Amino acid sequence: MVDPPESVPGDPKRIVSNLAADWARLGLAGDVVGLVGLYKDDAIFFGSLPNLYFGSAGVAAYFQAVSLSSLESVRFDWQEATFIAPSVINAGGLVHFGMELDSLPISWRFGISWVLVGLGGKWKIAAHHASRRELQPHAQ
Repeated sequence: MVDPPESVPGDPKRIVSNLAADWARLGLAGDVVGLVGLYKDDAIFFGSLPNLYFGSAGVAAYFQAVSLSSLESVRFDWQEATFIAPSVINAGGLVHFGMELDSLPISWRFGISWVLVGLGGKWKIAAHHASRRELQPHAQ
């Protein structure tokens, strides 16, 4: 078993939030290579597309297939994050995407879960699952 990175505080929610901040920055920049670098080489990825993707090539294929260029905002709201082993974190929450589609602003909300693994001094995403959640209309 690989020890968790020592340079990061032991708060699992903070660890997940830091990785999510990198994910949002890279996603908004359209940096597919950078996003793939956040994942383990043998990651399992089940995002907004109907296929399940495996490994670095699969994660890259997913990010090349979605429209990162239309992304205008990304916000993660992690509700839970816990160590399930000294170098494994299980996290779940919501992610909100703002984008433009056909010249119209739209918002998407997804339930998201990540499993992170501490490897070589860094945390990597080993499993990623997201499922779309309907936005509730705001009270007038």
